[in-house]
Amino acid sequence: MSAPARHRYDWEHPAPPSWPQFAVWFVIGPISVGGVLAAFTPLIVLTTPVSALLVVAIGSRRGINGSVFGALSGVGVGPLLVGFLNLTNSDWSPWPWLALGAVLVASGIIVHAVLINKASSSLGNTYSKQPK
Repeated sequence: MSAPARHRYDWEHPAPPSWPQFAVWFVIGPISVGGVLAAFTPLIVLTTPVSALLVVAIGSRRGINGSVFGALSGVGVGPLLVGFLNLTNSDWSPWPWLALGAVLVASGIIVHAVLINKASSSLGNTYSKQPK
């Protein structure tokens, strides 16, 4: 008897990106940035291993890497938060923070939407070429 075949990633036909996968990466983005920023605090003991484990656990799943731009959008949450907090504070202008956060969130969403559109059009072309 032969050993069961191991699951291998199909590089020629990867799973298309999806919005639920985008949401998973969206959550990982701020956690990872928090882990990096916590390097200057005692919280590094908690945040860095958690973010590293999440990235490894989620990143190793088949097909979910196509939605990694959700992390880019998730990183934009930090500057948006700083900008909104600075709206009530007169010391710093909130607009650079809000602009940076908006650009990061929007760019991740736009790139992901383009990837989904590209994947769905290529899947449609693949299925239409099959003989009947």
